[in-house]
Amino acid sequence: ALPIYNRRKVLVRELPPDTGSQEIHDLLSEYELKYCFVDKYKGTAFVTLLNGEQAESAISKFHLTEFRGKEITVQLQPTDALLCIANLPRAYTQQQFEELVRPFGNLERCFLVYSEEIGR
Repeated sequence: ALPIYNRRKVLVRELPPDTGSQEIHDLLSEYELKYCFVDKYKGTAFVTLLNGEQAESAISKFHLTEFRGKEITVQLQPTDALLCIANLPRAYTQQQFEELVRPFGNLERCFLVYSEEIGR
């Protein structure tokens, strides 16, 4: 299981206003991008990488570097909300839980915590 602190979303700021998604893919070509959205009005790209190691590497490599004549900043995106739901029935499966919450919005990551003592 992935540790909860393994954040993989980065924010690229100070982009030239005509920067496109393909340019961000090209810039980060050595990484596996799972999602990329460029907000041209804000000069910002929201990028989800494969894992936290890739995110940290991209930040180290590209933060405060020059991109098309502008110094860009690359940092972890602010954390998303984390919702903890307790006291589920012991026999509840991951699939049942995902089906339960799916009508309320996109579920990016989900994990059920089981007791080491009883294995459920």
